[in-house]
Amino acid sequence: MTAIELTKLCCSLGACTEAIEWVKGKSLAEAWQTCERADWMLWLCGRMSGKDGWPTREQIVLVACLCAERALPIFEKKYPNDDRPRKAIEAARAWARTGGDIEEVRKARRAAAAADAAAAADAAAAADAAADAADAAYAAYAAYAAYAAYAAYAAAAARPFGLTRETELREMAQIVRRELSVPVNVNV
Repeated sequence: MTAIELTKLCCSLGACTEAIEWVKGKSLAEAWQTCERADWMLWLCGRMSGKDGWPTREQIVLVACLCAERALPIFEKKYPNDDRPRKAIEAARAWARTGGDIEEVRKARRAAAAADAAAAADAAAAADAAADAADAAYAAYAAYAAYAAYAAYAAAAARPFGLTRETELREMAQIVRRELSVPVNVNV
């Protein structure tokens, strides 16, 4: 996919202005290899899911769960008796692997959202990352709590350890690249 085709595709899919500006002049192959925004990568895969060569929604959810798990040690250290984030990830993963009940995932998502409320100070610190991660939620709706809430939490919570939101998103982008492939040589 050429740079012009990729830019047109991103515009037609409703990508944010920042992503459209970033992608200009890049082919899909170049964009995929250099993108440091896991949320953008998952969003694109989610929008293209079901099209030839693109990851399935289930594959996207499984990768979102891998990204979300990065936050669990941080969250569980601070809230050792709160297993709602882990249960949300497990529910999303079960849905992706077995086509289980989406209502179970929604319940886990609501419970995990309450976990964010319990960690209000941390959730407030994660607000900027949550806005970016919310785009990935569209791509992997079943993993909303798994990715959007906890990737954002991890990005904010990692700051005391010298990591920035950008560093965390870049590391998650490596996970996305390792686990998913996109059809870089197709034309739109």
